Amino acid sequence: MKGSSTQCQDLFVLSVLNNKRNGTYVEIGGGLGTSDGNNTYMLETDYDWKGFSIEYVPWIAETHNVRKHPCLCIDATTANYNDLFTQYNLGPHIDYLQLDIDPPTNTLLALKQIDLTKYSFSVITYEHDAYNGGENERIKSRQILEAHGYTRVISNVFQLGHPFEDWYVNEKYMPNDNWKEFIGEKIELSRVGYVDARYIDLFNKFLD
Repeated sequence: MKGSSTQCQDLFVLSVLNNKRNGTYVEIGGGLGTSDGNNTYMLETDYDWKGFSIEYVPWIAETHNVRKHPCLCIDATTANYNDLFTQYNLGPHIDYLQLDIDPPTNTLLALKQIDLTKYSFSVITYEHDAYNGGENERIKSRQILEAHGYTRVISNVFQLGHPFEDWYVNEKYMPNDNWKEFIGEKIELSRVGYVDARYIDLFNKFLD
């Protein structure tokens, strides 16, 4: 099974977007730029996606220097996303939004900084870290995203038994009904541990 991200977010994005090429991304919480933990590396390198990442820790942000598109070393909780989306020619619709910074309170603050009435996304992966103090953030993020028309496809993606993330789509931007086959809850999708066999079959089915 191909893919670079540890929890298969990139595989999900490509599966529901019909292996889209030349897509756009915003990665809030960049992590290491080329490691297995990065959710946009394969999208950029193999599918020619463009966008930007945000990473608060300078030495981690610098690991993105080998990539085509920038990693901004700024505070994601206070960033002006309207200006950034304009600067990088990404609006008003963006294919993939990742929200994954620490602690979970900061991820929620970053979400609240984005004008969801002005900008839309095809796929959103939101790390709530409910297993590690993020229960309030899980509840609040679901309220915000669902109020803006996003459909929660997988609730509580697990990493080695810990519920840490929700995955959403915006149905009106889906090219087909592939996303419906992923609907589930408490799905183990850690490539360093166990991946639910049904999802391996789905990735193999939908990925080129």
